Amino acid sequence: MKYLVVEVRFSVYTSKEGKNVQNDTRRYLMGLRDPKVPEKVNEVLGYPVLHPISFSLIKEPVGKGAGYNIARGAVVFYLYGGRDAMLDRTIRELDSVLSSLKTKSHLKWRSYKIYTAEEVVEK
Repeated sequence: MKYLVVEVRFSVYTSKEGKNVQNDTRRYLMGLRDPKVPEKVNEVLGYPVLHPISFSLIKEPVGKGAGYNIARGAVVFYLYGGRDAMLDRTIRELDSVLSSLKTKSHLKWRSYKIYTAEEVVEK
């Protein structure tokens, strides 16, 4: 099995913005709110190649006291259901959709990375 993994890093945000930044990121990346990232990619490719399976916030220590461990980013895992020959095109389309989301100021995305992963051992 192959996976595409997206890591998003957030810019600094206020505690008031925090929940919206985190929840909206999850909703877009998991396909729960328009623009639904997996649906947009699948629509362009004409075949359901991305299937969201897991989302998590990346928490990092930033000091002491309140807000000690705040979300500095997020990661989402997509099961890749396409042919090997379509992988590069899928990554380009995913990059295009993520690039358009990065411009939305309310998301506070500083950067994102796309990784590929492959299952090596299953017991």
